[in-house]
Amino acid sequence: MIATLCNTSEQNLSAHFFILTLTKKIIIIWKWQKDLTKWNEDWYLELSIENKLFWIYICDNSNHAGIFKPNKKMFELLIGSKIDINKFLEQVNQGKNRIIILGNGRWYLNKFIEFQYGQNLNPKNRVHKSILKLLNDNDINYEYINK
Repeated sequence: MIATLCNTSEQNLSAHFFILTLTKKIIIIWKWQKDLTKWNEDWYLELSIENKLFWIYICDNSNHAGIFKPNKKMFELLIGSKIDINKFLEQVNQGKNRIIILGNGRWYLNKFIEFQYGQNLNPKNRVHKSILKLLNDNDINYEYINK
C-alpha cells in the first residue's frame, strides 16, 4: 500500500486529501476544504474564543452533507469551558443564515455543500447520491434551501 498526501491551496480555501493505492484500486480519502476567509470576516472575528473554536468544531465534525449532531457536552469537555448555544447561534447567524436548526435537532451548515462540491449535485455520482440521501433523511430540500 502506498499513501500520498496531496495539498491544494488558494487564497480562500485549503484542501487536503490522501490517495491510497491498493492492488489496482485507488481510494481517495477527502478531508474538508477549509474556508480561510473567515479570519477576515467581522462575524467571525467578533466571536469569543470559545465560539470560534465551536464553529471550527462544528465544521470539522459535520458529515459530508454538512449536517452536525450537536454535542455541547463533548465540546465543553474538550475545551474545558462552557458555551451558551443560543448566544452562539445568534452571533453566528447574525446577518446571514450559516446554521439552520433542523426538526430532528441536528444542524445544517448552510452553503457547506456548495463550498465542498459545487452548486449542482449529480445523483449519478456516488458521493452526491449519498449526500442527497442524507439531505432527504433529514428533511432538507437542497434546491429550496440554496436559493
